[in-house]
Amino acid sequence: MALEKLISYAVNSKKGSTAFILFWLALGGLLFSFLPQASQQEVQNPPSLPSTARSVIGASYLAKVQPDANFLPGVLIFYDHDGIGASEKNKITKFAKNLSLHPLSDMATTPKVPSPSNTLSCNEKLCTVVLEFFPTDNQALLHNILGRLSAELVNTFGRNLITSPLTNGLIARLTGPAGIAVDTSSLFKNADTSLLIGTTFVILAILVLVYRSLILPLIPLASVALAYTIVSSLLGALAKLKLLTLDAQTISIMIVLMFGVGTDYALLLINRYKENTASHLNLSDALSSAVQSATRPILLSSISVASVLLLLLLSSYGPIHRFAIPFALGVLMTAVMAVTLVPALLRLLGNIVFVPKRFSAIEAPDKLTLKLSTYLRKRPTLFAATCSVCLILLGTGFAMSRSSNNILETLPTSAQSVQGYHLLAKVDSQGSIAPVNIVVVSRDKPANLVYRISSLKDVLGATGPFTANYHNTYIEDYSVILKADPFSNKAITALQDILIRLKSGVANSTKIYPVGVTAQNLDTSMILARDSLVLIPSILALLFLLLTLIFGSPILSIYLVISVILSYFAAMGAGWFIVHFLLGINAFTDGISLYTFIFLVSLGEDYNIFLISRIYSEAKSSTFQDAVVKGLSSTSLVITAAGLILAGTFAVLTGIPLKILLEFGIIMTIGILIDTFIVRSILVPAIALSLKNKAFWPKR
Repeated sequence: MALEKLISYAVNSKKGSTAFILFWLALGGLLFSFLPQASQQEVQNPPSLPSTARSVIGASYLAKVQPDANFLPGVLIFYDHDGIGASEKNKITKFAKNLSLHPLSDMATTPKVPSPSNTLSCNEKLCTVVLEFFPTDNQALLHNILGRLSAELVNTFGRNLITSPLTNGLIARLTGPAGIAVDTSSLFKNADTSLLIGTTFVILAILVLVYRSLILPLIPLASVALAYTIVSSLLGALAKLKLLTLDAQTISIMIVLMFGVGTDYALLLINRYKENTASHLNLSDALSSAVQSATRPILLSSISVASVLLLLLLSSYGPIHRFAIPFALGVLMTAVMAVTLVPALLRLLGNIVFVPKRFSAIEAPDKLTLKLSTYLRKRPTLFAATCSVCLILLGTGFAMSRSSNNILETLPTSAQSVQGYHLLAKVDSQGSIAPVNIVVVSRDKPANLVYRISSLKDVLGATGPFTANYHNTYIEDYSVILKADPFSNKAITALQDILIRLKSGVANSTKIYPVGVTAQNLDTSMILARDSLVLIPSILALLFLLLTLIFGSPILSIYLVISVILSYFAAMGAGWFIVHFLLGINAFTDGISLYTFIFLVSLGEDYNIFLISRIYSEAKSSTFQDAVVKGLSSTSLVITAAGLILAGTFAVLTGIPLKILLEFGIIMTIGILIDTFIVRSILVPAIALSLKNKAFWPKR
């Protein structure tokens, strides 16, 4: 209580409020001026796999055999659906030769074309030019690849073949890992700005509808914007010092998370402020009481969410591990702003925040909520059972779903790397676009395995070995073309079978490492499975512990945790029905179930903490049943508005044409709406009413 009273005392005067505002503005301005922003330190395509992954170890050995093997490979596809004529073929040959003799040396990602004869192959409709780029995580250089290649194509062919429609005669597309990297980078170009605009518009629209005021909605947005500026500066400084890695996906989701959660926290305090106007004669007393009653649930909620997010440091998978510190810091900073800057702005602006409405008490709870509360009180067990069954039935869709690591499926069909891949697959083996390297490491010189590899049922062809002797260790590299699509689950299964068969015929001391896209997908699947086994029980155990510490009731903690688990499965099931049956997507992106579990479970407890805190407060002067009904009705409007805002901000992610963010945005939006309108409004209060005095055991 000391902290609440201290903040309340500080914002209870115009001088104290002005001091708070000036402090945060000065801090934000200084950090923004002297520290780099998070977006400026963004790394494109940072490693997802740990150094202990087989494909990573294999790549280090492969570099000793073939120093050029770690270049970023790409395949430039030339295609004409009417057939490539002799004159066009001559121009393509000239283009490849010019690129070989005069590479784009002013780029850090210089194409490495050893000779046209080794890199150019043609048939009736399609020619391929194999290019190699120096690997880079610089977004600007990745964007530049297509620009420079386009300029060379214009010089040779008189037009930019890369932007030409598929049916417009001769066209060109860059595919393979280099093309995918370029497309992925392009999709995130200016994404930060788009998300900021989109989330701001969604939040502003909902807040104007809720408060029917033009100024009041700007206060939560101002507090979150300043919080984001501070967090972005701190993260940029940490990234510059190499203490953490920031990627485009982390920054995009962090923007949505901070604006959604930060607005929710501000709404809780503003709602208490408006409630208190009914029993206080002046704004100062109303605000002081609001700060003292709302600060604790806001801070407890943010600490709970941040604690769960910090558990992501246990993840071995890079994209999830990188979420931990930025998201936890972002949530905590928005909470601090909500209990300090928001009341300071309310105190300083006074009555003007309600314009065009006059200062008045908050509206009475809507009739629907009052009716629902009455029905819940009469038949709580029926409502609890019905909700649980409905959520379980909806969750059956999750059991029907499947997942895939195919990175090409995460990109829109209009992406040039996807189009190039499908063109190549029409006339050539899909496996040729991304061969697998099998690296054999042994103290004793191993037998040549090329014939054995070639004879395996899933292998289309194999070449090698390329050999090297490194510190008395023999290293052999075999280039293997699979029959299956190298990005598919079928290729992962095939590679697993190949490794088992090869291992059975060599000495125990001989190590076999797969390298390439398929090998990385295999490692990713194994690491995500391991992370699920570690993170899911850890998150649930931590939530149970935190809720028990906050409310002092293990019974309460159990059914609150169960409620968010049911909500999660229902959201995943509903998400599958939408993604698969409405959008025609055949599989979830591998890892999406773990991503959404982390966020839905941690954020779902936010609303439960708000609700239960209010029930506890009402129980001081009411019977248990009355406290539940009053707590539900008094938080109905604010939590509904908060849920709509949080759902709306995550829905903005669907505007980025990347499959994993589309799926994430859809599932999160559904899950938050389920939490808001079913779990918080019906299931949790119904369970509490069914258990009666045992609901908060050992407390009465």
